[in-house]
Amino acid sequence: MPIVTFCSNTVPGKPPINITAKAISPTSIEVRWNYTSFHLKCPTTAVEILYSLSNRTVFPTGHEDSLLVNWIFNHARLEELSKFQNYSLWVRSKTVLGYGMISKPVFVQTLEDGKSSSLFENSFKVSD
Repeated sequence: MPIVTFCSNTVPGKPPINITAKAISPTSIEVRWNYTSFHLKCPTTAVEILYSLSNRTVFPTGHEDSLLVNWIFNHARLEELSKFQNYSLWVRSKTVLGYGMISKPVFVQTLEDGKSSSLFENSFKVSD
């Protein structure tokens, strides 16, 4: 019988890693990430993506929009964004005790009106 480790006394010590953001339309961005070994051992319940229009803001200010994603996924789509605008994004995971550390920022620009993308030409990757 496998041994299950529960980390019921802590929030995630590290954010998800290998975060990428890709503009896929004038109003949508796809975000992807990987989990660390902490996330695989401890019961992560959700991942939160914080995002805001930006001029390359490095730290969240508390005025961001957010999307909460079920932990079983490693990707999400932000929709109904402003066309041809720069966005800053941060990702953090959550356990039953609360939110963990926030990732380094990822910067991406939505596409111009009338364009769509199937390639990663408008994406930026941050590795921790």
